Amino acid sequence: MEKEVLGLYVTEHPLQGVRDQLRRKTDATIGELERRRDGEVITIGGIVSSLRHMTTKRGDAMVFLRVEERDGPRSRRSSSNSTYDKARELCTTDRS
Repeated sequence: MEKEVLGLYVTEHPLQGVRDQLRRKTDATIGELERRRDGEVITIGGIVSSLRHMTTKRGDAMVFLRVEERDGPRSRRSSSNSTYDKARELCTTDRS
């Protein structure tokens, strides 16, 4: 509850305990995304700190995510319909 009350983590970041596992299972950080090619498949790890579900003008589902890493910046990313459909159950907030 410290983040909700204070806006930051006072004791330990929730990803601190899984930091090494995240490094082994990911191949990019949020800070590296700008240098990656469009359409390239990558794996990042973090906590979805906010999300906004939307519907496109064509009626397709879409989501905007803000992902927080342990050591990196936060990033806001959108997801295409096909990607979102495959990962819809993972699109919840504050889940590591």
